[in-house]
Amino acid sequence: MPTEFNTDQFFNAYANGIQNSYWNLARNRIILKYLQKYRLTNILDVGCGRGIVTSYLFNSGLNITGIDPGNVPRIEESELTIYYNINPLELPEALRVSVNTITLFDVIEHIKEPIPFIKGLTDKYPNLTHLVITIPARKELWTNFDDFYGHFRRYSLKDLKRETEDAGFELLYSRYFFHILYFLIYLNNKLKKQRKIGFNPPNGVLSIFLNRLMATLFYIETFLLPGKVIGSSIICVCKKKSK
Repeated sequence: MPTEFNTDQFFNAYANGIQNSYWNLARNRIILKYLQKYRLTNILDVGCGRGIVTSYLFNSGLNITGIDPGNVPRIEESELTIYYNINPLELPEALRVSVNTITLFDVIEHIKEPIPFIKGLTDKYPNLTHLVITIPARKELWTNFDDFYGHFRRYSLKDLKRETEDAGFELLYSRYFFHILYFLIYLNNKLKKQRKIGFNPPNGVLSIFLNRLMATLFYIETFLLPGKVIGSSIICVCKKKSK
């Protein structure tokens, strides 16, 4: 099933320099924290786009490869391997058998039927043991933003637990994050009924500094507040069920 962005979606979401935005900086750090906590390795980042998260994790020392069905310019050049313009189900078997962990960072909300999609990955990756997912949360935050980017749903913790278990995985851990952002989006939606579609990357030293400061605050709040406190995103770590 194709999941790549069209041209309008891509250039609104992934402008050059967007990797320096507070949202990406904070999410990268949160994702790294949990991959390290569960000691996950031999990672395939499915639907990696320009490789914003993939590059960060690779530069942080993780054994990770990216793959995306689209054909887009990478966010940075490095020794990181990213396979573009290929379905993850069609990678050569020699590569598929080397994968122990699959990550889906803000991917499954774009898929109409995510359970068969995840099961398809499980069938094609025989040594897969873990799945790590991030997704947009809370249906009350739904706006034109979700319509524009082709979302089918926003999740609750209960929704995600049900889907991952139905796909053949045991949920090891899940939590909301971006707690403050939830309330900011909720308030904006109540007042304006609309969200801004495009993302403006930081421009200039001061802007980059402020985004780094905001990212640090969002990272800190994640570990100060309980995971059940609602946020605008969810992260989960799952383990494949034994047959």
